[in-house]
Amino acid sequence: MTMFIYQNPKDFFYVAHKCEETPNIGHFFGHTHDHYEVFLFLKGDASFNVEGNIFKLSPNDIILIPPHQYHCLILDRLAVYERYVIEIPLDRVPASLQEIFEKTEICNVTENTPLLDLFHRLDTYHNLLGGEDFGKICRHMVQELLLVLRISLGRGDSRHSYDPLTKRILTYINDNLTKPLTIDELSETFYLSRSHIQNVFSQNMKIGIKSYISQKKMLRAKELLQSGKKPYEVAELLGYSDYATFFKNFKKHYRIPPKEFYVKR
Repeated sequence: MTMFIYQNPKDFFYVAHKCEETPNIGHFFGHTHDHYEVFLFLKGDASFNVEGNIFKLSPNDIILIPPHQYHCLILDRLAVYERYVIEIPLDRVPASLQEIFEKTEICNVTENTPLLDLFHRLDTYHNLLGGEDFGKICRHMVQELLLVLRISLGRGDSRHSYDPLTKRILTYINDNLTKPLTIDELSETFYLSRSHIQNVFSQNMKIGIKSYISQKKMLRAKELLQSGKKPYEVAELLGYSDYATFFKNFKKHYRIPPKEFYVKR
């Protein structure tokens, strides 16, 4: 059951309040994106994976997710699942507020009445207005929400666990996006079999290594294109041996060719 969804495809601004009586595990998959995300968990029995850090969720936990961070919900048990999700384009978050996203944190805001009231007011305005009128007021409210977050949130708690090998693999991949990054290379780097690395990674991250690498490379590719690098230059910088493979992966990820993001300088 969806309470409301507002989405503007022009700038990827997205706000939703969703509740599912019987969540389908097949609907939740790991992903990365190049915008900020605010996730407020209300009900359910679930954990949340952000770049290998796995947080066990409690009602009214809020997670701030920086751009380019892989994240995934993990259903620990089938139960009513309710949450708010806000995705904010990079240029919609003022520099003075970006600091709250510098490090992924989880905080419980049960006693933060002003903050929770902001989320609930989104439902009220959606019921009253709807459409683009709701979109306009929603954008202002999200700015207010970010301000309240900066003022009211302290340091996040340490309710997380992680697998040391998975974290080492993640660090290596993100530090070496300019390399081809094959599973064979990872196997040699960590002195472990291909199957062991693949099994451990997919079990902890809920995504295959190849898919994770591809998502990270595509996000980096978009940044490089927008900075003025030509498509063929980006392919070379990201370790692709041929442009055709880069083109195919890019179009699969963004559904448009690389030249659509290229900004000539």
